[in-house]
Amino acid sequence: MLKSRQFTFLSLFPYSFPVFLGLGLGFLVARGDWLYALGLALLVPLAILFSSRPFVGVILWLVLMPLSSALPNPEMMYWVIHRGLIPFTLCMTIFPYLINPSKMPHFRMNLPDVCIALLAVYVPISLLLSGMEIRQPLIKYIDRMFIPFCMYLIVRLTVTRLVELQSFQWTAFFIASSQSMISFIAQFAPYYLPYAWRPLLQGYAAGSLINPNLFVIALGFCICILFQAAMDQKSGLVRTIFIAMSGVSVIGIFLSMERAAWLAGALILVGLFWLYPKIMLRFLIISAVLLLFLGELFFSKYASRVADRINNQGTIYDRIVVTDAMFQMIQVKPIFGWGYDSLNNHIENYYRQVGDASGNIRFTTSHNTYLTIFTELGLVGFLLYMLPMLWLLVMSFRVWRGILKIEPTRRFMLATLWLATLNIFVISNFIDMRFFPIGLTLWWLNLGLIANILNRQHEIYDKFSTKISWQAHDETISHDNLGLVNG
Repeated sequence: MLKSRQFTFLSLFPYSFPVFLGLGLGFLVARGDWLYALGLALLVPLAILFSSRPFVGVILWLVLMPLSSALPNPEMMYWVIHRGLIPFTLCMTIFPYLINPSKMPHFRMNLPDVCIALLAVYVPISLLLSGMEIRQPLIKYIDRMFIPFCMYLIVRLTVTRLVELQSFQWTAFFIASSQSMISFIAQFAPYYLPYAWRPLLQGYAAGSLINPNLFVIALGFCICILFQAAMDQKSGLVRTIFIAMSGVSVIGIFLSMERAAWLAGALILVGLFWLYPKIMLRFLIISAVLLLFLGELFFSKYASRVADRINNQGTIYDRIVVTDAMFQMIQVKPIFGWGYDSLNNHIENYYRQVGDASGNIRFTTSHNTYLTIFTELGLVGFLLYMLPMLWLLVMSFRVWRGILKIEPTRRFMLATLWLATLNIFVISNFIDMRFFPIGLTLWWLNLGLIANILNRQHEIYDKFSTKISWQAHDETISHDNLGLVNG
């Protein structure tokens, strides 16, 4: 009886929604709030679009979020694009299935889903028990964890269509080209850029993302997507365009002048060379020739900067002291940690002399995302955060042999997505990613794409997951065709 009532209520929603929408619009118009009324009116076409094409929300976030700092009213744009668009897209992804469960795609609960659900509850509980004022930490939790989790679930639950995957590769092309262009203009003519996009440190390429490491995370993600898409292209022109843009992005990584970025970029190139040795050999030779040519014209001044960055040890002592302090804090509270967003309140009490590194420093950042998570959330929170990635990695290795035999496109796509994930992982070990929700969201977007591919490997999931069987979309493509493009 209860199930029947619930079904009746959900079935009536499409008819009651216009009534409540009309009341809301009338109220806002009567008050003269035309901007909010326009936003509310746009919810209807957006809800229809996102309920049938939820991947559009992901693409819009990827396009708009890196540019949001120079849009009108950047604070409101951040609210709309990051705090509004992703949760709204997730709701529109799930809601049609609540009305008609028979349309739900095949889905299996697995360890990453359980970990995300537990972590989403664990962090607010940690905040409540910490005794701190929780308003600002709760906002940070929403930006840094809850919304990235929503992004993961959108991609995880979406049965991706071929047209959306093709749009995804062109989105990566747009991000790579726009960020590279902004970074090049910033190096040679920054006065042409909006003030928000001008580099904080002259000589460090950062695109519109302000931080060079975050810039490299975006470019590394695009390189992996574009290179895989190029390998699947039948059109020689499009293949050349994608590979050329990958080369431009490699130059952008070099211009970031960040050692962590260079390491991450080098690992991406090594991984791509392992996957596509012949293509990469030609790619590297051509790139080297172009770098030598451009270096004589434009980049000769960077030679001394590169040497300075390699030999610079200015922050090493600070990192040693901060890392030592976090290890001491972990030893004091190893299981549940010190509470979410509490590191800044306690770490200076644990500064001490470590070799030649003086303890008389001012705390700025932990320089390590994962060590920060361990310190604040303890072993429990750290495992809940890292287990989804580790589980997906193990599952990827387990299906590698099967993919190798029958689905080479999926095999290579899976590998390139792991290269993009490795890029973020390496950089996150050198900076505190808490301050960059874009980077955290890209991390979970990558994991969501990997989970999306693995979700169709039933022979692996049957053993390690709880089955929830639903009928798949009739109009969706098979995951056998899941590649960035199939020509």
